[in-house]
Amino acid sequence: MYLNIIVVLAVAVITYYIIRHIKEERARVKKLMMQHGFEEADESTKNLEEKLKEISLRKYKVLNVYNVYRHRSSDFNLYRMKVDRGDSDSPDPLFYAIESSHLNLPRFAIFPHIKLPGLLGKLWEKLVGHIRKTPGVSRIRLEDVSEFNSRYLLYGTSETAINQAIV
Repeated sequence: MYLNIIVVLAVAVITYYIIRHIKEERARVKKLMMQHGFEEADESTKNLEEKLKEISLRKYKVLNVYNVYRHRSSDFNLYRMKVDRGDSDSPDPLFYAIESSHLNLPRFAIFPHIKLPGLLGKLWEKLVGHIRKTPGVSRIRLEDVSEFNSRYLLYGTSETAINQAIV
């Protein structure tokens, strides 16, 4: 009887501290974002979700955007957001997006070229592997920029368009 009460109390205390930690972390991130000129995006995230689905190299069935912050400028909006892609085995990644009528870039994904040992290496390879397996997407090497090519993995649907836009 007493053991059951102790277990229930222990679970309640642990749950309380987990929730408290999550709230404190959200408040810390919000304060940091405000210090850097960001504001909480007040409009519906459905528009962002649709745009991310449209430009994504992979086609996700589920894509939920949350914790959205925006930095407004006269020429562009910079967004920082968490994205739930519906993959139960992967954490919700942090995305940054630039919205501007002055930009006309082809679709691409970029990752640092790093070698990690053990489990971290396997997780990293799994993440990059998802992009590699996407139909129509290939590794792109920028012309005459060997230092960039050795430091970053660049994937896209059109090598010519990306080279014209970036180089």
